[in-house]
Amino acid sequence: MTDIEMYLSHPDSVRSARHFAREVLAESGVPEQRRELAELLVSELASNAVKHTATNFTLAIEVKDSTIRIEVTDTGSGQPTLKHPEPDQPNGRGLLIVDNMADDWGTTVDGSTKTVWCNLSARLPANSGH
Repeated sequence: MTDIEMYLSHPDSVRSARHFAREVLAESGVPEQRRELAELLVSELASNAVKHTATNFTLAIEVKDSTIRIEVTDTGSGQPTLKHPEPDQPNGRGLLIVDNMADDWGTTVDGSTKTVWCNLSARLPANSGH
């Protein structure tokens, strides 16, 4: 089952999206370490939607077959771009974080909507010590 929430294009929506993710993943029995990582990924994707699209967005979270799928959908016209900012640049690391922390990620365009998605294992890595 996929849980979906809609958010306004406002910085406070990022916090609300993290809270929604925390609740959905806790109810799904996802270990706390994985929930925290998923919350970080939600935060980065939602922040990008607020900052770069100025449109409302939806957040969809699904836990299926030990995989967490996170989708942020908006109607903004731009395409996400993976950047590699210099250390002194204050912005531009959101998708770099997603790229490094998620198992995979991508973008799907369907008519007037764009979905940036990522997948993350719901299980702790074997070497996590937990």
